[in-house]
Amino acid sequence: RGDPKRELNLFEISAAGAYAGLVNCVVACPIELIKTRLQVQYSKTAAFKGPLDCVMHILRASGPKGLFRGMSATIYREIPGYAGQFFTYEYCKRFFMRRGNREECELTAIELMASGGLAGMGGWVVSYPMDFIKSQIQAEPWNRKSRFKKNPYLLDGGFFDALQKNVKKNGYKEVWKGFGVCMMRAWPANAAGFLAYESVLSTMRTAGILNGESKQL
Repeated sequence: RGDPKRELNLFEISAAGAYAGLVNCVVACPIELIKTRLQVQYSKTAAFKGPLDCVMHILRASGPKGLFRGMSATIYREIPGYAGQFFTYEYCKRFFMRRGNREECELTAIELMASGGLAGMGGWVVSYPMDFIKSQIQAEPWNRKSRFKKNPYLLDGGFFDALQKNVKKNGYKEVWKGFGVCMMRAWPANAAGFLAYESVLSTMRTAGILNGESKQL
């Protein structure tokens, strides 16, 4: 709202990230469901031959809606995860800019990678328990009744019952299992990803693509 050239504050950037996370769920849920099913094979004789075979199995067993198993849990993860990631990335970039009294385009590759790595870690800090529950829901065998009771009013897909069962089992630390390994992956993956994003953005600006002008590279 207002001046389109105005710099967004961190709250607005977080809100944009949260909305991006919500939209991303449509793609993320079926892809991560297939990944989880391929990683968790309950029987060698019933093992999937590959991603396409897994998709066809899901469609035969549950129809198109089967591809969105765990959607509620994915939403619960993506919204805070992306909000935290966007917030952390912009906060870190602005910290480096203030520190050297520089413009955004003057940040070094190391500073962008540090911002991206911390952004990835920040996103997982606020969303890892939800991801842990999501994986449990998506990994359940198709030929068995779900262990998790769905809430008919919240349409949670069994998320809150799964959370309650895990916490009851071993306290809240149960839903943080594997967090350390996740952090080890988050730093390099997001550092490289955000650096690539900034590099492409810089190239597009130089070429005049973003402002409607075209310049020879």
